[in-house]
Amino acid sequence: MKTAKGSAELYPILFEIGSFQIYTYGVILAIAFYCGVQGAVMLGTRRGFDEETILNLGIFSILCGLLGARTTYVWVYWDQFAATPIEVFKVWKGGLVFYGGLAGGVLGGVGYWLYKKQDLLPMCDIASISVCFGHAIGRLGCFFYGCCYGMLIPENSALSALGVHFPHLDGIRHPTQLYAFAGNLLISLFLYQVYRRFKIPGLTVAVYFYVYGTFRFLIELIRGDNRGHILGIEGLWTSQTIAIIGIIFGVVFHLYLLRRSRINS
Repeated sequence: MKTAKGSAELYPILFEIGSFQIYTYGVILAIAFYCGVQGAVMLGTRRGFDEETILNLGIFSILCGLLGARTTYVWVYWDQFAATPIEVFKVWKGGLVFYGGLAGGVLGGVGYWLYKKQDLLPMCDIASISVCFGHAIGRLGCFFYGCCYGMLIPENSALSALGVHFPHLDGIRHPTQLYAFAGNLLISLFLYQVYRRFKIPGLTVAVYFYVYGTFRFLIELIRGDNRGHILGIEGLWTSQTIAIIGIIFGVVFHLYLLRRSRINS
């Protein structure tokens, strides 16, 4: 990779075996899922949860998350699939919306955990750390694929030293994928400290919603790709609207947990 006024050589295809292609995005996504689930197992078994149950939770959440992420992407960018609907199923080529995946994973995971009659909030805390860490790794896949790129940086700007030229795009751009990698990694480390220090079940996931939501809202300000709009709000991208909802939920839930903790103490 060459930064500044150089060019980033993308690797959408990691390697080929005959006519069979292995996509970098898919490989990194698999690594992200693996690391996220293993992190959940490590933290969960320390809290007394059964390893096999956590693994099953991870698999079910991943499947529901993929469904939600792909469904949201296809919904937002349906014009890309209308002519060739079979492309909808080629997830390994890229094209996932994180918030759609988060919603699908949460709904599937919570449903499974309640079905198993397990304590929900402690596992939500663990899952928030694992999801954030896996999300960080997944953004590297976006970088190598060349999606989720940033806005143009003026040539004479002091920020041009951070810029990357993607071969399929014009000019020098913010590598927002790498910003997201670093941001999610730092947030996951911060969440782990919250998890260790505070023993209020649910607090870590509440912090995740408003800290990540704030970060995501800000990173969207320098994204250069079209992300669409929802709820009829034209002034905000889809992810920004969802981020605001997440921030409000996280803050309200945080305050509720603190109040409940004081009452019970």
